[in-house]
Amino acid sequence: MKQLLQTLFFFLMVTQICFAQWVQINGPAAGEVSALVINGTNLFAGAEYGSIAFSTDNGTTWADASIAMTNQGIVALVVSGTNLFSGNSDGVFLSTNYGTSWDSVNNGITEGIRTLAVSGVQIYAAGGGDVFGGAVYVTTNNGTTWTDIRITSTYHPVSALAISGNNIFAGTWGGGVFLSTNNGATWVSVNEGLTTLEVNALAVSGTNLFAGTEGGAGIYLSTNNGTTWTAVNNGLTTNWVNTFAVSGQYLFAGTQFGGVFLSTDNGTNWMVVNTGLTDLIVKSLAFNGTNLFAGGYGIFQSTNNGTNWIQISHSLTNLGVSAIIFSDSNLIVGTYSSNWWTPYSSRVFISTNNGTDWRAGGYFTQNWVSSFAVIDTHLFAGAIWDGVFLSTNSGESWTVVNNGLTDTYITSLAVIDTIIFAGCEIGVFRSTNYGETWSAANNGMTDISISCLAVKGNDLFAGCGDGVFRSTDFGANWFAANSGLPSAPWAALIASEANIFAGFWDAGVFRSTNNGMSWSAVNNGLPIGPLFALGVSGTNLFAGVHTVDSSIFLTTNNGGNWTAVNTGLINTNVSCFTANETYLFAGSMETNRTMGTGVWNRPLSEMITDVDDIEQIPTGFFLSQNYSNPFNPSTKIKYSVPQSSNVVIKVFDILGNEIETLVNEEKPAGTYEITWNAANLPSGVYFYRLQAGDYIAVKKMLLLK
Repeated sequence: MKQLLQTLFFFLMVTQICFAQWVQINGPAAGEVSALVINGTNLFAGAEYGSIAFSTDNGTTWADASIAMTNQGIVALVVSGTNLFSGNSDGVFLSTNYGTSWDSVNNGITEGIRTLAVSGVQIYAAGGGDVFGGAVYVTTNNGTTWTDIRITSTYHPVSALAISGNNIFAGTWGGGVFLSTNNGATWVSVNEGLTTLEVNALAVSGTNLFAGTEGGAGIYLSTNNGTTWTAVNNGLTTNWVNTFAVSGQYLFAGTQFGGVFLSTDNGTNWMVVNTGLTDLIVKSLAFNGTNLFAGGYGIFQSTNNGTNWIQISHSLTNLGVSAIIFSDSNLIVGTYSSNWWTPYSSRVFISTNNGTDWRAGGYFTQNWVSSFAVIDTHLFAGAIWDGVFLSTNSGESWTVVNNGLTDTYITSLAVIDTIIFAGCEIGVFRSTNYGETWSAANNGMTDISISCLAVKGNDLFAGCGDGVFRSTDFGANWFAANSGLPSAPWAALIASEANIFAGFWDAGVFRSTNNGMSWSAVNNGLPIGPLFALGVSGTNLFAGVHTVDSSIFLTTNNGGNWTAVNTGLINTNVSCFTANETYLFAGSMETNRTMGTGVWNRPLSEMITDVDDIEQIPTGFFLSQNYSNPFNPSTKIKYSVPQSSNVVIKVFDILGNEIETLVNEEKPAGTYEITWNAANLPSGVYFYRLQAGDYIAVKKMLLLK
């Protein structure tokens, strides 16, 4: 059961595969699990990017129930008999076979749906946008036709429904609560006592009606069908409530940033019940006997009324992934969201085991994580529209670091030693103090709309509308490095050990072997189609190109020729790459059905024969920047020689005193790596110099103890 989703994809697309291939990393759902519903022994989970998953064993195993759907963003689920209804911005969809197939049932519905409710044979759907709000519809024939019973006195969208006998309550986002006692023929406002009119959730418990709000007191109680309301928030530590669940005397509230709260006395008192709940954004709750389920970034289960929780899904499969990086041994993923109903929906996810398990990191307020960069224990995230964020705990929490940034539309980040650079629409900014302050670094640029940044040694490259600019003094001055480049939209800029590569949306890949002095196309075997990303692993270059039947291409000879390496990969837009010693990871964004297909990985050894033993003849002498840098106590230094040469590598301190000779021998053409251990030396700046014939190169490194 656990592999059913992958099996279905493979059956549909690559049934002939019987060997190693790309694997889609964990999780049944995508993004925030905004809807949970139970039908008998079936648990259904709907997520913000159009995915529906179901489990028949309380979440132990999951299968996809949305393969036949074409819509995005599941925000509501209800069950009526054997019928499963889902609601989203495209209206209402119906499945009569537990998600195997879906039909659009929108005859009479003209607006997006945010909430669903069932009362006998009547099914209610409500929503609307910010202009045409107050939308409520009802059907008595399982969606064959719908009757418009909208609230004509408000333009605010309906975000919650609750039914108690003949009373229909509609909570709106901005207009408070409305009541109809005649099946929607007329509505009246019932807001006396509410100090905020932004209602996210409604729940009925006996004769009590609860309203969960965004702002104000958080939770309100009415004992007279909404005629008056009273704040009931003793013990509540947040005033942003997303959802309710009721089971007998137990009333649960799922909140934004506060997790789950429980009341056993009709809301008079609340206590937090978050032990084991690793994500405190809770968008949905559901009961199944003694099992309580909570949906946020992942699905959590409690068998003791919230006293303890365990995670039963990992919610990453169909996310749109916009950035990916390794920070130490942690795989960090940044996501993309453009959903109008989901605030704080871009997140960072963290895996410590190559993607087998994930946990949600700290909250972001932007809706696009564009890039990552790492300086020792400092992890930086660039955000479209919101600037730069810093985490010193591998993404668990974040702080905005925008002091001095006069534009927060961050497209790219890059690092040289302990200097971080941010590219944006008005140029390059530089920080020498971990983002505490920033200053512009654009002198010499004729175009400051930066699309991408790359680092090769101590040289910084910037891709913009006028081509490529290069800086050899940490961004203080720039000069054009464009000869041979096309005038085309940018996709990516990346450096390998000896070359720098420029990728263009519709012009392929270009290579420079001389630090940008000249460029030439290297597209033999590479389709000239929408190119989204470039990735490097050692001397191997990968390209993400969206074509009819291929997505990822590999060159092992610096672009001399390209080969498709797509086995097992569905046709998707590959948006970013990263690699460790074992795996290549690819993130994806924006397919037809969802916002992406999450993260995929594949062992490098399956694409490159004997990865560790690949030996290519370098095209020139080259001395790499040591890794890691800063370091303690050892670091690695890689160098290349294009012909047999006597190679001498020495280390010097900041005063020029020779410390150690690392290499002094004849070396045949090839690429080599050495390790220098400075355990017996004090912290400070050191230099290492390579001399081979007339070639001399010097690099700086920093020992921090």
